[in-house]
Amino acid sequence: MPRNRTLVPMVVAAALLVAPAIAHATTYCVNNSSCESAGGTHEDTLDNALSAAESSGNRDRIEIGPGTYNNVTPRDIPAGVDIVGSGSGAGGTLITRTDTGTVAFQLTSANPSTISSLAVQVPNAFDPIGIYASANVSDVAVSIASGVTFATGVNLRPGGSLTHSTVDIPLSSQGSTGVQLADGTSVSDSTITGTVGVELDGSSAATVQRTSIDAYEGVRIEDDELTIDNSLIRTESGGSPPDIGNHGIFATVQGGSLTPFLHATALTLVGPGTASAGSVGVLVDGQEGIVRDSIVRGYEKSFTTDSLGASSPSLLLAYSNYDTSPVDEMSGPPPVAITESHRVSGDPGFVDAAGGNYRLAAGSPLIDAGDPAGLQAGESSTDLDGNPRIVGAAHDVGAYEVQLPPPPAGPSPPSTPPPVVKDTTAPVFSHVSLTNKVFAVGRAATPVSAKKPKIGTTFRFTLSEAARVKFVIARKLPGRRAGKACRAPSKKNRARKACTRFVKTGTLTRSGQAGLNSLNFTGRIGHRALKPGTYRVTISATDAAGNTSKPKTLAFRIVR
Repeated sequence: MPRNRTLVPMVVAAALLVAPAIAHATTYCVNNSSCESAGGTHEDTLDNALSAAESSGNRDRIEIGPGTYNNVTPRDIPAGVDIVGSGSGAGGTLITRTDTGTVAFQLTSANPSTISSLAVQVPNAFDPIGIYASANVSDVAVSIASGVTFATGVNLRPGGSLTHSTVDIPLSSQGSTGVQLADGTSVSDSTITGTVGVELDGSSAATVQRTSIDAYEGVRIEDDELTIDNSLIRTESGGSPPDIGNHGIFATVQGGSLTPFLHATALTLVGPGTASAGSVGVLVDGQEGIVRDSIVRGYEKSFTTDSLGASSPSLLLAYSNYDTSPVDEMSGPPPVAITESHRVSGDPGFVDAAGGNYRLAAGSPLIDAGDPAGLQAGESSTDLDGNPRIVGAAHDVGAYEVQLPPPPAGPSPPSTPPPVVKDTTAPVFSHVSLTNKVFAVGRAATPVSAKKPKIGTTFRFTLSEAARVKFVIARKLPGRRAGKACRAPSKKNRARKACTRFVKTGTLTRSGQAGLNSLNFTGRIGHRALKPGTYRVTISATDAAGNTSKPKTLAFRIVR
């Protein structure tokens, strides 16, 4: 079993009593002139700002300017603190660690803090962690350096949450976990990649909603209660069985204090293929579970149950679509109860399964085929795309709800033209990804539109509206610190502290439509091939009214 990474190498003060809040809390500014212009208090370093907030007794705010911040001291701030960076993409705020510490950013508090709009890189250490926090974390991008193993992207402590964030721990990072959850934590509206996508501590109750997970093992729970809905889990072939199996959800009993239970609703689970030996959509081992309104396809076995010791697992399957009938792997007592109710048969009719689009196409037998009882208590009222969850007679089966087209416009009498309303809403990206994170350069230039290349990669993203999409590609290179800047190495600065800089290598611009988009990238800008190395692409969209989206950043590596 994966090692439990709940314990970290520091002693956290047990500050459980919070002093009464003072109305005039302080805003501390780190490398942020606009913050100071607004009346904030200047601090030279992020550590100084955290120290000031820790000692003030108030719930303060820290606004961090662009740049890289290394070796931040772990903190316990009883009153909590609100930390706001300058963005999680290129040119934003990056927190990492280059000393012997194992946690890039550690923040605990009796009152949950907030961490937003920044990036964190998992350090190169033993059992490293990107973020370890009892905080509400949002709009954060967590990445990892090449070659780091047994890592955890985000470790949420009791009361914490993760939303509108990206955790990208490559599947090649052996034994690593995207997000680890403690009791009373939640994940929503996020994209997670990891050997194990989401793992619960043990004896914990947690919630996952509207989240995409790509992993060898999507979700692992041990003696836990998990509620998960409106989410997509893609299980890849690989990993290190039996410690990491190719399971969508693995629920087992290890003798903890919590009565384990799995509540799974409106999920789409996609496996590595029915011929992939040992792959299981949902494996319930000594637990109890309910799977409703869900799709489970592409596994050797859609569902299996087993029993540990005296535990008697039970599994209820209702209004769901799956390849194979459930299998009881337990040959003897105790009894295993498997109940199938209103199984929905037929091919799901995905829009483009080969291209990773698991929305239902028109005419799918899964449309309006869900539980007619409607939403359950606590279930999300929106699907994975953020659209209304029930459109039509009943729930659609799976993570996506098919939306009705608008009614045709009828004739209308002549009228005074309405006043022109200026469009001030920027485009919004969701589900931004690439198919290959390591690839070789193709022979042809990157096309405006082309067939899927055999080499290279494909950028995929969903847009809220039609927009002009810009892809700015920068190469990761070593540098030397010069004040607050990171400069190219030279004889003059060779004794200075090492840093990482990103050098722009080119820009691609394409037209994007509302909904799912893709760009086949050959590794060339025009006819110029990118050199082998590590790169990042920053993607932004500008609509016809000139509104520009928040940027999204992806990393990739080019090899020969």
